[in-house]
Amino acid sequence: MRLYGNGVISVGIFVSPMRPQKYLDELGPFLGMLYTLKKAGTLLDSQKQTFLELVQANESTFRNFYNNQVDLFKRVCGYYLDDLSDDEIKEVFATMPAGSFTYEKADYLNQVEAKVGAYKEGQKNTQLKKLWREKTRD
Repeated sequence: MRLYGNGVISVGIFVSPMRPQKYLDELGPFLGMLYTLKKAGTLLDSQKQTFLELVQANESTFRNFYNNQVDLFKRVCGYYLDDLSDDEIKEVFATMPAGSFTYEKADYLNQVEAKVGAYKEGQKNTQLKKLWREKTRD
């Protein structure tokens, strides 16, 4: 999470927090406020003190959540990632748009499915080019 001088906050959360119950138990109010902040683009003056208190109270838990999004992504979206390796999952995860945690469940899963499909299609193209090079060199 970055706070810019003009008061704009950039939140690099890519996993939808609507499903990972483990983190919702601990971070529920904080993630709820982040969700509201991302959707509205700003905090009301009346919310700023509460937000500061939530940031301070949840710093280490949020840092753990933030730094382990790929693992959480694998658990939340496992159905779509079944036949991908861990490295491939990381590559797909890297293509998820920032702020996708604000998507509705169906939209989020559609986004995941589309990203996996695009990744697999790209892999097929790469494999075909490699095969073509191997066969045409001789």
